[in-house]
Amino acid sequence: MRKQHIPGVALTILRDGKIIHQAGFGVADLEQDLPVRADTVFNIGSLSKQFLAEGILLLVQDGKVALDAPVSLYLPDAPASWSAITIRHLLSHTAGLIREAPGFDGDKVQSDIQVIRSAYGVPLNAPTGTRFEYSNLGYFILAEVISRTSGKPWPAFFAERIFRPLGMNATRPTSLTDLIPHRARGYSWGRGAS
Repeated sequence: MRKQHIPGVALTILRDGKIIHQAGFGVADLEQDLPVRADTVFNIGSLSKQFLAEGILLLVQDGKVALDAPVSLYLPDAPASWSAITIRHLLSHTAGLIREAPGFDGDKVQSDIQVIRSAYGVPLNAPTGTRFEYSNLGYFILAEVISRTSGKPWPAFFAERIFRPLGMNATRPTSLTDLIPHRARGYSWGRGAS
């Protein structure tokens, strides 16, 4: 933790699918000097992409999404420059999209479509399908596709189809407005200090 500048972690040890030990180490909130506990809630950031991919694949199973369909099928106002982009390209980071949409602001409540549309005028970084280039924008698009094709906001879809069935009762989307008990604060390391 010291070497990687990680203020705190919560760990669970499983054996044969059963919890044998849970503990928190370090600090969850440096300003308040609050320790990490076994039930501390962490923002998982881009690890959430696996849930978005699972959501898309559930909708493929349901016959509501096709992996090789153009994104314009789900976003009819998408720019012409996106015409070759498919759901599969978005999932595999090969759409040619920029990493972040220009309108994205992590400290502001925004709809996914607002963030997506802020990138409509931005040229592709590469021709679609020609190279891997990590894109958070692509996953914003996938979240919007889930909402539009499932008929409900993607957080509700995840709760119903993924989290509740798996007993993931503390898992939820990031929120700037909800009060979340035992939430760890997020920090980034830079210039020798967090």
